[in-house]
Amino acid sequence: MAWLRWPRKPHAPAARSGEPGVGVEEACPGIARVLARLFGSGKQPEVLDLGQAAGSPALYLADRGARVHVENFEPPSPAADEGVEASAAPPPLRIGQPDAKFDLVLAWEHGDFVPPERLDEFTAELRRVLAPGGWLVLFAQDRRREDGVCSDRASSYRLAADDRIVRQPRRGPARPRWAYPNRRIERALAPLAVQGIHLHGDRVREVVAQKTR
Repeated sequence: MAWLRWPRKPHAPAARSGEPGVGVEEACPGIARVLARLFGSGKQPEVLDLGQAAGSPALYLADRGARVHVENFEPPSPAADEGVEASAAPPPLRIGQPDAKFDLVLAWEHGDFVPPERLDEFTAELRRVLAPGGWLVLFAQDRRREDGVCSDRASSYRLAADDRIVRQPRRGPARPRWAYPNRRIERALAPLAVQGIHLHGDRVREVVAQKTR
């Protein structure tokens, strides 16, 4: 499929690397287009926010009239090697929400922290909880590395407006983070239809997909 690249808007200068507590404000055209459709539909949207703290997009979207559910998503462990007893295998990846419920799922950067052998399992859960016609927004780093993995922390996000986000460093232990190429993300999201990709500052991609069937 063709990846659409929306025009890039000016944004605030990037924070200095490693500077704690500094937010970076970015234009967010993907979320803006999705919110315009959801809030223009005349119904109260059902939104799932995966793992954001209080004061996060959940409060902003609730004030806009959405019914927001928050789930603290923890990246899964790597799949067990062949020959390992079933009792020692990691549990199935599960988002604790009903099938086909949500008009919007905000997955943030969680996909980057899912091991390659479990990425399809993760995106299958995202597809499962999306309602027909529902939207998925996720962020993914676009930094190429020889082995595709580094140790990193996910950013925290808040909405400053429908078309603006503030990305902020998050404290806590570092985890393995993979840099998935576009084609791998597209394959993992199938049969969702990827509607566009926008490159933010600091090589972070904003990916928007829709459950069309």
